[in-house]
Order: sequence, then structure tokens, then C-alpha cells
Amino acid sequence: MSIQRAEGFAELGMWQDCWEAINELSGGEKSGREAERLRLRCCGPLQAWDLGAKLAYRLGQRLVEDRRAAAGFWLALGRADFALAHDCISAAVNAWPECREEVIGDPVLRKAIFAICS
Repeated sequence: MSIQRAEGFAELGMWQDCWEAINELSGGEKSGREAERLRLRCCGPLQAWDLGAKLAYRLGQRLVEDRRAAAGFWLALGRADFALAHDCISAAVNAWPECREEVIGDPVLRKAIFAICS
């Protein structure tokens, strides 16, 4: 099994297959940064929010690619759970400040911001 195969499943939206392909990777590759980012991409569609939050917190402290992935997860969680949206937006912006444009352009996240300000 290769990371490219797992990425292929992700590109096709085959999240469970992607998750299983990551689990079948060799030891070093399974725990590598690419695999962690890919696993984090799976967490939203698979609704593995608790695991995703742990991964996003860890990745949000690393290199730019990792922080971008963490921000993507936080925004997905904010869209999925309106009650958590403010905290998720804050976590996303802390991980990757450039995601502000995405927040502003997203009607669900923008609604969360306005609800807090009102």
C-alpha cells in the first residue's frame, strides 16, 4: 500500500477506503506528516470529530502545509456544529491566518460570526 493510493481514494471522496489505506501503510509512512494530514482530511467526512480535533491541534503547531490542513478541519467542524463555530473559526485562524478569506466567503461561517456579534 502506498500513500499515493490513499490520496487517490481521498480525491474520489472514498473516505473509508482512504482511512483503511492509511492504516495499511508501513510503520514510518503511517505515522508521517503526509499520512496525518490525509487522516485529518478523512475526519470531517467520517465525522471523527474528536480524533480530528486532536490531530488538528497537533498539526496546527507545525509547518504551513500542516497548519493549512488543521485550519480546513476546524472550518469543517464549525460548519457542522454551529454551537462550536466561533471557537472553530478562532482555532482555524490561529493555525493558518490566511483562511480568513475562506471564512468571510462562506455563508455558514459568516452567519456564525454575525450571530456572535449581535
